[in-house]
Amino acid sequence: MGKLMPNITETKNIRLNKDGEITYADGSIDYIDYGVTSISQEDYTLEGAVKVVLPESITTIDEEAFWECESLLEITIPASVTEIGVCAFSGCKNLKINISPENKHYEMIENNLYTFGGTVLIQYFPKENANSFEIPDAVTEIAGCAFYKESSLESVSMPEGVEVIGKYAFFACEALKDVHIPEGTEIIGESAFDLCDSITSINIPASVKEIGKSAFFTYGDKLKDVYYSGSKSDWKKIKM
Repeated sequence: MGKLMPNITETKNIRLNKDGEITYADGSIDYIDYGVTSISQEDYTLEGAVKVVLPESITTIDEEAFWECESLLEITIPASVTEIGVCAFSGCKNLKINISPENKHYEMIENNLYTFGGTVLIQYFPKENANSFEIPDAVTEIAGCAFYKESSLESVSMPEGVEVIGKYAFFACEALKDVHIPEGTEIIGESAFDLCDSITSINIPASVKEIGKSAFFTYGDKLKDVYYSGSKSDWKKIKM
């Protein structure tokens, strides 16, 4: 009896896993190879990109990865993503984010990006004609650049549970004038309210332990009054 040979069927150009895609306004497409684990502006040309679908090998969206990609309208984030860097989507004014329902690290709540469970507000995307926003009670941290250059935002309400206001959180929110930093807040990051030129007074609670560089910087000294609820000795203990 002759030796039995295995039955082999050749397959060509079949991928078990899909590459990601970057679609541009002119209709051209660039591919993100499956196997890539992170994405940044240094890796791909994102100028003129209107749609991005990340491959399921991506675990990290780097800091400032899509920073000020104003043309970007839609991005799909797979279940594999476990880390989104600071300011990753800042300045993406018209962006719609689709997150895999199987992703257990991030979620969209009323069109805004949060960590899963809603404790960290990663990125705010304004509704049409909206000039105010009430941050949900579950939030304990406002991430860096969360409201970056939201020029139409006039007032924001923070819950008592907010402990951290990240760097550049409200940077250049030019119309913002009504803001209350709640008791319990411990960190106000670098340039958190930098160039918020409509704020004329601010209340800093006694719970604050650290205030970053240029946290309340404005041109023309428009911020006239700063009130602190703690003692003079407590003020001296704040890391600045």
